[in-house]
Amino acid sequence: MNKLLLLITISFISLQFIGQIQLKLPSLINKVDPSVVKIYTIDSKNEYASQGSGVIISNNGICISNYHVLVGSKKAIAITASGKQFEISKILDYSKQNDLIKFKLDIGKEITTPVILNSLIPQRGVEVFALGYPNGFVLKGQSTATQGIISAIRDENDGKLIQTTAPITHGSSGGGLFDASGKLLGITSGTFAEDIKDRHANLNKVIPTLYINKLTKNLNITLLEFYESVKNNENYILGMIAYDQMDFKSASIFFRAHIDEYPEDATAWFRLGNSYNQLGSSPLNKELLNSALECFEVSISLDTNYYHAWGQSALIYSIIKEISLAKSFAFKAYQIEPNISFTNYVIGKVANEAKEYSLAVEFLGYAIINASDSDKTFLTHQWYLEKAIANAWLKRDSDAEQDYKSCLSLNGQNLDALFYYGNFLAIRNRTYESCLQFKKLKSLSPNYKCSGYTIDQMLQYYKCY
Repeated sequence: MNKLLLLITISFISLQFIGQIQLKLPSLINKVDPSVVKIYTIDSKNEYASQGSGVIISNNGICISNYHVLVGSKKAIAITASGKQFEISKILDYSKQNDLIKFKLDIGKEITTPVILNSLIPQRGVEVFALGYPNGFVLKGQSTATQGIISAIRDENDGKLIQTTAPITHGSSGGGLFDASGKLLGITSGTFAEDIKDRHANLNKVIPTLYINKLTKNLNITLLEFYESVKNNENYILGMIAYDQMDFKSASIFFRAHIDEYPEDATAWFRLGNSYNQLGSSPLNKELLNSALECFEVSISLDTNYYHAWGQSALIYSIIKEISLAKSFAFKAYQIEPNISFTNYVIGKVANEAKEYSLAVEFLGYAIINASDSDKTFLTHQWYLEKAIANAWLKRDSDAEQDYKSCLSLNGQNLDALFYYGNFLAIRNRTYESCLQFKKLKSLSPNYKCSGYTIDQMLQYYKCY
């Protein structure tokens, strides 16, 4: 009986202790939330490229994040819990081995709220909570809090790493893991899972704060200078350079090597997939397109709100005539981000392939209306072409012709536009005007071929010589 009473008493005390931790959690989160920031890297088109998290460790704007969050970027910003936005102005120190980077925000006369560091390696079983910004492109507002325990301390790279059951999702990389008093235990950094399919198995990796204390240099270099100093040794940067040069074969090799180091990088999986997509689209190579789809699937599984991966999957499914899947993926991309040109274009393109021309005209029109300056330079001409084709099928000749002209005014060397506009004019017995388009096409691309017809066959058929 005494043993039973003792067990009941111990159980009651344990439950009471856990209950106290649970009651403290909301106040602890509110206490440290101002110290956790959302990080956006910004590409050459001045658009958000990737997203992560960071932790403020001093009142003058010094922060810590993962090395892999900022490597490859030339410009980045951090956004606090209150919505204030600061540019990442200086890189102070970094360790690729420990996946840590120390940087300073350009805060002017502002004062930031830092965390307090707990540099001791925690014991297994200690209750903890994590704060970060997963899926930050879509989930606006507050950081995401998750709770768990320290499940193990692992030896890796001649050092110690923390394993926790607190869930860490893509975008939370660089966020903080905190103890029951709100002190920072470490920086969240991914998973110990060797296979990507096991990443949700509560094998989450955290870099202890003791390694933050080893970042003692004061490099004081700009983000661009940091980029230049590491670019020749970083697979992701080399991949992006090759990608921008349209050398997609080299890009795929570099992105694959980067993923071997950072398997949870959803952006790298997407870039690898898009490299395969470019290689497999012309001429059509279904094996490469299927590889692209596999990469997009992994990217989506890491970040379910990655609308670019949903949208590019839709476009590939439309190419290989899997129209039902193409529609499903297109509308998922649109559901995630309905107010941007890309997702509207994808629906319009897929609708064209499905011969739903009224729907195509509607969404391609939205894409053109929402076009950014970058879209207007590089993409809008193609959207006008797709819209022209849909209007032509709907026998809206005036609208179709205006769209063809808009396309060619933006890009007079759009070969497909010259072909389809020439054919559009020829069918309407406007042979002289049609021949002008075909002759220009011939001068730009003597071996052009579309829908099984060469440009020489079109010139001969319509007697354009």
